[in-house]
Amino acid sequence: MRTVTILNLKRIRELPLRALLAIVAIAAGTSLLVGVLIDRASLQRSMDTFVEQRAGRAELEVHGPGAPAGLDAAVLEKVRAVEGVETAAPVVQAVTIAETASGEEHYIAAFGLDCSIEGVLGEFGCEDGMFTGLQGAYATSNRLVDALGDGGVIRTDEGRLPITNAFPTELLDDINHGNIVVFPLAEAQRVLGHQDALTSILIVPEPGTDIADLRDRLGAAAGRHNGVDPPGTIGGADFASVLVMMLLFMSIFALAIGAQLVHNTVALSLEERRRDLAVVGAIGAPRRTLLVGSLAESAVLGLIGGVVGIGGGVLVAGPLVEGMSNTLDELTGLRLDVHVTPFAVVAGLVLGVLTSVLAALGPARRAAGMDVAAELHGQRRGDETRTARRGRRAVVYAVLAAIGLVLAYVGQDDGAIEPWQPLVGFIGFGITAVLSFRAAQHGAAPLLALVQRLPFLRNGIVRLAVTNLGAEPKRTGVMVTALAVAVGVGVVLGNVNASIVKGSEQISDEFAAGSVYVSALAANNTLGVEARLSPAVTDRLKELDGVERWVEDRGFCGAHEVIGSFCVTESEGEEVALEIYRGRESARDVIDRGEVLIGTALARSEGLRPGDEFELPGRTGMFTLTVGAIWGDPDNTGRSITVSPETFTAMYGPRHSGELTLYPEPGVTVEELDARVEAAGLDPDLMSRTSEELADEFKTSIGGFVTPFTALQRGMLVVALIAVTSTLLLVGVQRRREHGLLMAVGLANTGLARLVVAEAGIVGIAASILGTLAGVATYVGMIWVSPLFTGLEAPFYFDPLVPLVYGGIGLVFVLLGAALPAWRTSRLDPAAALRYE
Repeated sequence: MRTVTILNLKRIRELPLRALLAIVAIAAGTSLLVGVLIDRASLQRSMDTFVEQRAGRAELEVHGPGAPAGLDAAVLEKVRAVEGVETAAPVVQAVTIAETASGEEHYIAAFGLDCSIEGVLGEFGCEDGMFTGLQGAYATSNRLVDALGDGGVIRTDEGRLPITNAFPTELLDDINHGNIVVFPLAEAQRVLGHQDALTSILIVPEPGTDIADLRDRLGAAAGRHNGVDPPGTIGGADFASVLVMMLLFMSIFALAIGAQLVHNTVALSLEERRRDLAVVGAIGAPRRTLLVGSLAESAVLGLIGGVVGIGGGVLVAGPLVEGMSNTLDELTGLRLDVHVTPFAVVAGLVLGVLTSVLAALGPARRAAGMDVAAELHGQRRGDETRTARRGRRAVVYAVLAAIGLVLAYVGQDDGAIEPWQPLVGFIGFGITAVLSFRAAQHGAAPLLALVQRLPFLRNGIVRLAVTNLGAEPKRTGVMVTALAVAVGVGVVLGNVNASIVKGSEQISDEFAAGSVYVSALAANNTLGVEARLSPAVTDRLKELDGVERWVEDRGFCGAHEVIGSFCVTESEGEEVALEIYRGRESARDVIDRGEVLIGTALARSEGLRPGDEFELPGRTGMFTLTVGAIWGDPDNTGRSITVSPETFTAMYGPRHSGELTLYPEPGVTVEELDARVEAAGLDPDLMSRTSEELADEFKTSIGGFVTPFTALQRGMLVVALIAVTSTLLLVGVQRRREHGLLMAVGLANTGLARLVVAEAGIVGIAASILGTLAGVATYVGMIWVSPLFTGLEAPFYFDPLVPLVYGGIGLVFVLLGAALPAWRTSRLDPAAALRYE
């Protein structure tokens, strides 16, 4: 233990800067992962609380296939007649918008209830006739009334309801932070798009009733097209889980980068002490002492990094939870709280130690297994250098990355309809994303070897810098890897953004070219929000001067045990530029034959092919549909079903959509029709957009998904800064004698500083080149598997300015990282340096 303390743990105190850099690397990766764990716990805690508040004593809930599709109101009496039911309380639940007088909007949960809810939540003085004759009246929390202030409104499918219509009560203040409104049941059906329908029925069983048996009886009474489950939030949980998984994947990626930096730091630190370790081995210390000592040093650094990472995770969790809440409230109206769990704290500590120890295991084993005699004769390092400079690993990794690209292409080919394709595609993309950057790391040495042959680099500071970097490929690889990843991810993100812009323009041209899209809501991710244009407004829009024809866009998303999650939309068979992979040649042909079009993900998961029949739940029963074609519809990430308007009405009733696509008469331009819609002033919330304006909106909406990746890339630049700083500081220590000799033969202090900066600059240029190549390969793989993530085939677009921009930013960062080592090197005392060994 004494040997470990002197040889390893004491070094942490003696070299605080290097220890700090390793701690920061672990803390950076750990903090994001801890933040995601807190985010997940906050999501679960908030949902559980909301479920408890809305469910009360209820132990079961009868629900339809989707909130807007509704539960037929006639089911209520059937359920109440089931043996073992004490209370059956009908519920209409939706998401709508609360808006201040200044136009600030936020989503809220809206409910429709009758006085039977007292059997679920307890008595609070409800009287069935309390709102009789007060159309547009509702109850809300004191907190929401205060937040909206004078002039605030609640938006619905029947227009705006002023906050002066509200009956505020403190009973609602603690539910969803007060972001809630409650209508009488019939009023909610009128203003929230649930004509003759409910969302669900909360069931309180009679005392002593067997819940499993009661669930079976309720299922038989409600019909197979409806579901009976424990009370839930009604929508949003699956989508939120997908977001959490994406964040978890990013955090693991960041932790892996931190681990790589710790690996590099430990490897270089142990290499600095090779002679010391060899001496200890020569006097009889067992190899396990050297191994345990190195791992103990890493464990201490990892533990400290984990502690710092927990604090950082708590800070990171705030924005993550807020971003999750902003996304989730469009689906549920639910607001989230930050909830730190003991699991997240323990996970931060364990991950910090485990990541650091695993990262140090390889270098520690190599140090423990060194050839003592060879090391004391100075032979080992030269052998490693010659091996690394051959660049064979770079070729191997590049070939494997290319194979990954082939797998990614195969995984998405022909719409990825076959069940095995997503796995192959994701594996291929993962191989490419990881190994292309490994190829960049090992490609630095052969690249520098080629540079050395350039005739104008035969002498001078730059020649010496290139020689130094080429002579130490492992050390060079540390810096190149850190910066290449940052530049490569920047290349991916920059071109993904450009692809999103291109894709947004294509989507708009496919669905809205030559027309004006009119709605009260954003065009993306608002399918379940009940704050639409009223029927009176849409009727006037249809009759507006200059309108030749119109298309009403109806649809909803739901889930059922027979088919899983799905989205249903109606179409008259309009020709859109979505590729049909299997089946009939056109959407018009499919719709005219009374068949349906389905997305690729639904076809894959359910094993459906053209001509197959499948069941889909409607409001009154199960409907059998026939697949006419499988096409690249991105709705619900490809789990989409497109039916005729007649079929949609038969399944879900004459539901009002609240949005229209207007086509102008001959002689009227799209811009003129857009101006006429705006000038009509039919509704204060009405928005009309041309295809170009829709493209901008889609670009902003879809582009929001890139934001976390952008934050990650910026963090990687910081990691690159740390890597360059720590590596060049270590270089200064290892070459102290060499630098002293250079000064003794006449090289000025400023020359040494320029040498360090030149090495950093060369690393920056090499990393930019190699990172760009790795980034392009990763971007191509991402484009190919994008339909598997989103259901949408993103167009390929490459902007040659992106590598220059991110390469330039990366170069600035490495030069900043070289500033401190260059300054320390320039202050070297040559006499002391020549005595150093």
